[in-house]
Amino acid sequence: MNELKNLEEAITLHQNGLLQEAYKAYQSILLINPNQSDAIHLMGVIAYQVKNYTKSKELIQLAIKINPHNHEFYLNLANTYRFLTDFEAALQALSHCINLKKDYAEAYYNRGSILQVLNRHEEALSDFKMAIFYRPNYPEALSHQGISLKSLYKLDESIHCYNLAIQISPDYAFAYVNRANALKELNHLNEAMLDYQKAYSINNDYHDAKFYHSLILLLLGDFDKGLELYEKRWLAESTGLKARNFNFPLWTGRESLYGKHILLHCEQGLGDVIQFCRYIPILKEQGAEITLEAPGKMSALLLNLKGLDNLIERADNLITADFHCPLMSLPLTCATKVNSIPSETPYISANPDLINKWKKIIGNHGFKIGIAWQGNKIGSVDFGRSFPLHFLEEISHIDTIRIISLQKGDGVEQLKNLPRGMHVEIISQPFDEGNFAFEDSAAIVSCLDLVITADTSLGHLTGALNFPTWLALKLVPDWRWFTGRSNSPWYPNHRLFRQRTFGDWEPVFKEMSFQLKKSLS
Repeated sequence: MNELKNLEEAITLHQNGLLQEAYKAYQSILLINPNQSDAIHLMGVIAYQVKNYTKSKELIQLAIKINPHNHEFYLNLANTYRFLTDFEAALQALSHCINLKKDYAEAYYNRGSILQVLNRHEEALSDFKMAIFYRPNYPEALSHQGISLKSLYKLDESIHCYNLAIQISPDYAFAYVNRANALKELNHLNEAMLDYQKAYSINNDYHDAKFYHSLILLLLGDFDKGLELYEKRWLAESTGLKARNFNFPLWTGRESLYGKHILLHCEQGLGDVIQFCRYIPILKEQGAEITLEAPGKMSALLLNLKGLDNLIERADNLITADFHCPLMSLPLTCATKVNSIPSETPYISANPDLINKWKKIIGNHGFKIGIAWQGNKIGSVDFGRSFPLHFLEEISHIDTIRIISLQKGDGVEQLKNLPRGMHVEIISQPFDEGNFAFEDSAAIVSCLDLVITADTSLGHLTGALNFPTWLALKLVPDWRWFTGRSNSPWYPNHRLFRQRTFGDWEPVFKEMSFQLKKSLS
């Protein structure tokens, strides 16, 4: 009886948030009974709460060794494994938990959410359905079911799940954000913006909602509101970005740069570096000395940028400057509007020696089209933007046209499964294999007549080179391509071909084929 009373008192301390006192109380119980599995387990829970996940795992594993039949132990062990990114062990622990308690909705939900992280969405859906079966009013499970349905391109079904979650819990901000994400893909932009605003009216610290809202504002060309809100990317969990701190201040655009040294630093993808380094001449005109921090593999491409004084691979606190600014904040600090986007191209050039090399390899015959169809699959950025290679089949059959693959990494496996009669040339020598990204690609592009690409970094390279480029865009593309236009204020030599219906690429490439036949006739 004393042990039970002591445990209840320790649990009361724990529930009241007195973690240190509760931990000591559990330890006292173990002095009397070293095999008190509940006390060991709850010590593991406290270790988890203070983010000592290794200690938490050890304690909960010990509790399970003593008592392998308590389903709660396995649930909390799985939570610990998840933070240790040992997802397979977490799944195994949750399966043990479910074997012990078949109707445990939370265990199904947790297992489904881990499967979701692993992009195993069909399996995740099965678990979310079970969670909802055992707990019908479960808004979290409904919302995550919606996320998996969206990932499987079942947007209407995903929106239905979010609607149900919001009916159950009208102040569930997470559901509003995810419903907005699905509505955006279907081009219901005003409805999506209302949902984002609702989410951060419920929770003003919901920075992801503000960041996502900024993307629609920018897409619609509202740079005044959109660029300001875009700065929330540093606080939004979904971006994975962390603001950089230096021993000198952030340039906000209000401070004079005359006679000052400014460090510009990259933050996102290689394509973003290419796109936004266009602002360097503008800062140079204001009298600045400019140092650009960019990945070392881009040095050959960026070294001769007009207005650039220094190019470094990684800035640290040893560097001295008067100001710093992230590259993608330059549209804000330079007070950019859609009609004032700096669009002077080319601002990047290819190496003449490499151009000569690749001309000999590629040859001069035919109308040469370089193609890239697949972006980086990591993260949500690739959702819907890449197109299957086979959609270029009709174009490949046009007389005199040569289709030449510029694809690297993800997507090259599609070259092994082309439709019968479709031919795509593979460049006979490796390119961009050395220490420098895009150096060969820039030269190869200069040997071609046209590039057709999905929304990838290649499109930014060709734009910076002022090379003719046809860009295939999903229904609602990245914000920088705006809506409803066939040209780009960023890249004058780009032509934009847009989906009319989400996921339907066929009309996009039918139009490209028609335009090619027309221009070559």
